Amino acid sequence: MTDLGAKRWSPVLVAVLFFIPFVAVSVYVGTREEVDLPNADSSSFDEMANAEVEIGGVRRPLSDVTPLRKFAVPDLERQPPGLVTPIARDANKATESVFEAARSKKHPERLSAAFMPEPFDRQAYEESPEAYLSLHVPGRVWQSAQPGPDVPVVESFGKRNHRMRHGESVRLQLKTQAAMPATFTSFDNGVFSNGLTSITVKADKDGVATANFRASSGTAGEINIIAASPVATERVVYRVNVVSPAPSVSVTSP
Repeated sequence: MTDLGAKRWSPVLVAVLFFIPFVAVSVYVGTREEVDLPNADSSSFDEMANAEVEIGGVRRPLSDVTPLRKFAVPDLERQPPGLVTPIARDANKATESVFEAARSKKHPERLSAAFMPEPFDRQAYEESPEAYLSLHVPGRVWQSAQPGPDVPVVESFGKRNHRMRHGESVRLQLKTQAAMPATFTSFDNGVFSNGLTSITVKADKDGVATANFRASSGTAGEINIIAASPVATERVVYRVNVVSPAPSVSVTSP
């Protein structure tokens, strides 16, 4: 081949070699099986709501000393902590909002906490709470209200530091205004009841917002979770230490 021919074909060969890995990745992503990550139900909350146990002569709520629930799918629980399980795009409205944002290349605030969402519109929320709650917007944790005479301070309703095994769940709660939203975002993996790393929930009539966090596959070590409400000032930081289950050891008698 002449020098002119080499100069003519070299860019083509480079382009082909550069394009092949992207074709392989696209085929894998398009054909891999999607696994429905199960959502945690609230039955454990109801069962433990009024239950008590006596410890050292003191009556305490059962939820203080009992793990919320074990992971529901044994096959997923046995997966190594470094393996993240994919979730179906139509699992719930929050996942649909994420896939739509990725497809349309719009609404980057649904994909990362690095992007600030639209300012909170209290009137729009009160008219249609579900439209606000159904979106996955992790950056809402940066939208706490400005301090003021009539602005409450958000506070943790329960412990901020937790220790749990890989596959277990813990209930995180904060206090804000009644029926107002609160967002919980994990910055170190794990999932909430929507199967994602962030969730926005509605506080009850007492102003307590509850999120169920699960140490799903791919979760290990110290997990930092930030929670905030747009109608209250400051934020709550939770730290969850996730340990992998001890490996099973079989002993054979001589």
